[in-house]
Amino acid sequence: MSNDKDIPAADNAPAVTEPAEEISAVEEDLAAPADELTPEPAASAATQPTKGGKVLGGVALLLSLIALGLGAYLWYRVEVQQKLEQTRSAADVDTSIKGLTQQVVGLEKQQDKLDARQSEVDKTIKQTLKETIEPLKKSQSQLSTSVQDLSSSVEKVYADLDRSLDSWALEEIEQLLRIANHSVSLSTDVNTARAGLQLADRRLQELGNPKFTEVRRLIADEITELQGVESVDVAGLALRLSSMSAIVDKFPLKSQPRSELDAGTADTGAKKSDNEWIQAGREMLSDLTGLVRIQNVSEPAKPLLSPEKRYYLYENLRLALSGAQISLLKSDTNTFHSNLERAGTWLQTYFNSEDGQVSEAINDLKQMESIELKPALPDISASLNELQKIKRRSNSG
Repeated sequence: MSNDKDIPAADNAPAVTEPAEEISAVEEDLAAPADELTPEPAASAATQPTKGGKVLGGVALLLSLIALGLGAYLWYRVEVQQKLEQTRSAADVDTSIKGLTQQVVGLEKQQDKLDARQSEVDKTIKQTLKETIEPLKKSQSQLSTSVQDLSSSVEKVYADLDRSLDSWALEEIEQLLRIANHSVSLSTDVNTARAGLQLADRRLQELGNPKFTEVRRLIADEITELQGVESVDVAGLALRLSSMSAIVDKFPLKSQPRSELDAGTADTGAKKSDNEWIQAGREMLSDLTGLVRIQNVSEPAKPLLSPEKRYYLYENLRLALSGAQISLLKSDTNTFHSNLERAGTWLQTYFNSEDGQVSEAINDLKQMESIELKPALPDISASLNELQKIKRRSNSG
């Protein structure tokens, strides 16, 4: 029964009845029926029980004792074993609880360590973010300010560039109008003046500014006026005079027979030949043909010019043509006509007008005499003056 001492007493355990009291109770229960079944003896024998009744009482007592022992044993087996199992279970539970408690404590310690580390990490992160983000915020603020400044600068540059482009375009248009005016007033070049006005009008159209509408209207009127002026092809006339001056030596004189001119040409060609026999034959043929001369005598014969005079005649004709060419480039109409008239008179007087080159030269000179180098030109300065007024108003505004 040493185990019973180790088992802790439970507050709610049932009270254990004493064995003696239970035995007496069983004996009373067993004795009562025996008395009822046994007939009452005579008065003399009431106090002395029979032998059979004693045996039954002993058997009953024995059975009661056995039943009591079995009950006590069963109670012990049930109650004590249950308490032992409860105690063992409680001990196991306590052990498990203690282990779990220790694990929980360990986990709590680890959690505390983790919390501490997390707190340190959070502090480090916050400090790092603070150290990193603050400069970034400052840099972003500076960058935003720089971007705003740059944007305003770019807008200003674009505005200045637009104004500059307009200014450059206006300067170009003004120069074109000046060139047109100078072409009309100085060189009488109607074609160049018309081209300058047309190009200036195209530039104004590209600008698309309505304030230049009046300038464009004046340019259109000036172009129409220039189209009514007959332009002079100065370059073409100069080339024609230069070509005519180059072939003056080939013009035959009236007093010079055609055969003589051909002979001179043959001599010139013979000099270029390298064959002496051919050259001698040509000279002989020239001498034979010179013996016979056929000449129209319907008009009185003019005396032959000496070689010196013929030379000066050709040179004077060439100088007259050169003077006409120079006066053409200077737009000097009077001098131009005077030189053309003198050259035409010499050709008709001293040169054979029946020759094709001579007759063509005479006709060309007559056509040139009808050309007016300085025709009445219109005033095209109105558009330039209007453009300059608009520029002055824009600069003053």
